[in-house]
Amino acid sequence: NVARITPCRRKIHFPTGIFWVITGIMVQYANGRRACAGEFRMDCVGESIWVDHTSSLELGFAVGKDNAAGVWLAKVDTTRSDDEPVIWKSVPWEGTLQWWLDEEGGCEIYHLDGAGHLSSVQEDGIERD
Repeated sequence: NVARITPCRRKIHFPTGIFWVITGIMVQYANGRRACAGEFRMDCVGESIWVDHTSSLELGFAVGKDNAAGVWLAKVDTTRSDDEPVIWKSVPWEGTLQWWLDEEGGCEIYHLDGAGHLSSVQEDGIERD
């Protein structure tokens, strides 16, 4: 039972500019336990998001204008916002989130469901230019 999500945001220098990238999240459960995915540092803590279990975890990916920038996570929320220039992907609350961050600020995020199926969150509809 996820109670809230806290993102870790920091500036990453890409060849095409400097962008705010979400490098990881801290998940707090209803029983008080905490777990992190990706890179979570206390010096880059963002605003916490309280979870409404009628929704899903929404990840907003930004896509660079050229091959030098690639794809990075720009937004984490429980609802999608149409005014954000990102590609939204939904992740269910059940299962396990696996998150790898590379040194350039890009990430690979996977979801492992209860049946043991591992799927890439970015797999459909997000490609590097």
